Amino acid sequence: MKVLSTYKRISLWLIPPEPILTSLTHTQLQLIELHDKNNNLSSFGLHNSNSSNSNKLPTFIPHVTLVGGIPISECCTVQDDVMPYSPSQNNDNDNGWENRNGNEQDIIDEVAAQSVLRRLACAFGNFGGVECKFVKERGVFAARRMRQEGVVSNNNGRSSHHHDKESVIISNGDGKLNHDDDEGEVQWNQSCISIMERTKTFTQAMELAEQTLFTKTRSSTATIIENECEQQSSTTTSLERHFKPPTCEPHYSFVYGNNADLISSLQSSLNNHQSQTISSDNTTISTNNGGKNSFVLECPPNFTSTEIAVVWTYPSLLEGVKHWREIGRFSLVEGMSKY
Repeated sequence: MKVLSTYKRISLWLIPPEPILTSLTHTQLQLIELHDKNNNLSSFGLHNSNSSNSNKLPTFIPHVTLVGGIPISECCTVQDDVMPYSPSQNNDNDNGWENRNGNEQDIIDEVAAQSVLRRLACAFGNFGGVECKFVKERGVFAARRMRQEGVVSNNNGRSSHHHDKESVIISNGDGKLNHDDDEGEVQWNQSCISIMERTKTFTQAMELAEQTLFTKTRSSTATIIENECEQQSSTTTSLERHFKPPTCEPHYSFVYGNNADLISSLQSSLNNHQSQTISSDNTTISTNNGGKNSFVLECPPNFTSTEIAVVWTYPSLLEGVKHWREIGRFSLVEGMSKY
């Protein structure tokens, strides 16, 4: 009996347009290099033979996650997403899968992922752009997981029950490093982020993704919703589960890392090499401010995304990022998608 993996997970990424994509990619690489060569940097591009590959931060496509970490088994069914594309769909022999290259389970999961990609591309075909606006007042910071239970109230008035807390704001508009709390473990995929507003188009895109991904798989087991108020409440609840702690908000990650000293190490690198100034059209890291030490990493510029990448995002660990792989992309602009 064929089954889909409960381990393999997919994510939907909103891709920034050019030239912002190139600028953010450039900034990411610079931050990674600063981190990896913290105490042995004389110029960018200098190889540090003492650095360990195991300690190097991973690269990834700059993005804002629309929904993430969805097990392929939760958004697909073998009957609907795999069997119609089986080489033996018209007979009772399952050996047709053996004629394809690769492990049978991997093939089944890949076929399901391609089915998801086609389904999403069809649903988003004339959606238009998703507005990504960043909360400049909250700057760029690392999020820490705290060991205390409680209700955390976000700046937008929403409350959520978890034991996490934002911490270590590294740029709040004046370029000064501000440690507001040194306790707790840094969340590796929220170690250097800017919070994004829940814009109307972002929420609408989440709702469409939720409907497109889960309607089939949940229809047979979902509780019948008796009235419109319950349905609206159910939709809100289902969307909230996609906002991961500690911040429980949409955000942009400059880099990934689980080092509690990641931000301070970046500052140290910059302060120790004041003659270096890195700048781009949209993001600036400056180390020369009239002879004074400074560290300014600004929020990304606001942008409208018209492209979504569907990506395998497993293992869901810092060490697993290098294994993440893009399944495919589709356009949100009518007539531009290849599907």
